[in-house]
Amino acid sequence: MTGHLQQERDQGCAWRRSGAAVLVLGAMLLAPAPCARALPSHELPVDGAVLVVDGSNTAPTVQRDVFGAGHHGVMLTGRRGIRNELRYVCRDVLEGAYCIGLPVVTPWDGYFSIGEADAWLLHIYHNDNRLVWTSHTEPLPPEKVAGQFRYQAELRVDQPVRLRPGDVVRFVWNADGGGQTLGALRLYAQRPDDAVGELEPPDGGKPRSIWLYAEWGETE
Repeated sequence: MTGHLQQERDQGCAWRRSGAAVLVLGAMLLAPAPCARALPSHELPVDGAVLVVDGSNTAPTVQRDVFGAGHHGVMLTGRRGIRNELRYVCRDVLEGAYCIGLPVVTPWDGYFSIGEADAWLLHIYHNDNRLVWTSHTEPLPPEKVAGQFRYQAELRVDQPVRLRPGDVVRFVWNADGGGQTLGALRLYAQRPDDAVGELEPPDGGKPRSIWLYAEWGETE
């Protein structure tokens, strides 16, 4: 009798171990796979961008490997009066409708700073028409990115924009100081599905465009 009970207990333990293994395997199969980063149809590197400072075109100072090996950045700073701009000319872009992405380093420390500043301070224009940031990817902490400072994410314009060869996509830091490191301009033929946060429309839902800045100065 004792041997029979011991055999039943051994069989019960075996079934429980087998059941636990099935549950673990089932959980692994049902768990969502991590989203791979969406691949753009076109990527315009910062090396070919034009930095406009005080109304004059300058060659940008490129920060190497800020967004990973081979993925560089440019610091766009704020200034009083005429705002600085970073311009990308779509020279070799096929005409079509694209969603726009832009890798950025958060303007200040903190996971949530991308939503607190960028929708308001970092303007994006297609030629002279202002666009609105609508979403962003997961901000990555410094220890997971090459730059080793602050968080990094990709801002998105999810509403497709009709681009033609020669069109200009402009970024303006609309503040008297501060600034932000920007990466390559990414154009997606299909809307990426890896965004994790939405951005509210700035200026109370009525985004304002920068048309003219003037300031007093000494006469010659």
